[in-house]
Amino acid sequence: MNCGIEVNSKPGTTYPNSGLPNGPGTLTRPDSGQQVFGLGFTVSGWVSGGIGKIGGDSIADKDRVNPQNPNGTWTLDQESNRWTGEKGYKPTWSDITPNMLAINAKDSTFTYYGQPRTNAGTVPGLVRD
Repeated sequence: MNCGIEVNSKPGTTYPNSGLPNGPGTLTRPDSGQQVFGLGFTVSGWVSGGIGKIGGDSIADKDRVNPQNPNGTWTLDQESNRWTGEKGYKPTWSDITPNMLAINAKDSTFTYYGQPRTNAGTVPGLVRD
């Protein structure tokens, strides 16, 4: 098998070696102390050849290079979209970058943390808009 992926949003678990919670819950914004509610999740997996780029084609190649494994042969991406009542549909966009706060993509394995949030605000590097 050349690749595999697992997503964990089980309450009571966390992103490895951190206090970042999986499942429904809150995070505290480091810049304002504001509580942000969302669904935390950890993505982990493996690929033969490693992750060389992080992010979608809408991001410039130079900004997608994985500093932990620049010669990897795979691209890691997470696409998002949303429907909001007042603004309507927002087209799909790539919402993962190599400089995320909680990402590890060395060798042939990877893990990262995400938390889609409510409209209360975002936590830079963690929470998706």
